[in-house]
Amino acid sequence: RGTRAHITNLQPQTRYNVKVRAYTARGPGPWSQDLIVQTTSSGNVQAPPYVKVVSTGADNAHLLWQSPYPNPGYIDKYKCRYAPTGTQQYEEKQFPAVSPCQQQIIQQQRLPPTPPGARVHCGRIDNLRNEQSYDFQVAAHVQNQGWSPYSQPERTVVSDAAIDVTSVTKTGGTDRS
Repeated sequence: RGTRAHITNLQPQTRYNVKVRAYTARGPGPWSQDLIVQTTSSGNVQAPPYVKVVSTGADNAHLLWQSPYPNPGYIDKYKCRYAPTGTQQYEEKQFPAVSPCQQQIIQQQRLPPTPPGARVHCGRIDNLRNEQSYDFQVAAHVQNQGWSPYSQPERTVVSDAAIDVTSVTKTGGTDRS
């Protein structure tokens, strides 16, 4: 009895439409108008769970990362810190939260399945040294909560060297092509 209710098992940072109605000795009353409410964040911002360098050039690296899951709130930007391996001399570059990858890039990487609500993002870091090993880490910024911890380091050597082709598979055409 009373005018309060505690609703459980809701998702953080999610909008809900709520309707209420009173019950009296005469029975139920009419439903109220929709009341739009939004849950707050869980307060526990996780690091991006997956970071991968998908390609490098003579002085750059292309990264791919998955947004934190479960969704900690409104992510408005990401930052990547990177340093030559073993130096801890980090530099940093920020990326907007809307930095989607081309679907073809995602499919080529054979990524683990992305949980519902999580997104995959891409970014490019320039002005790196050729033939140098770097460690890359990504953090997410959640509006009104701050930065997540950094992801686990992803290590790669920046190089524009040709890659080895280990196999070729025919995916279309005819018997004669």
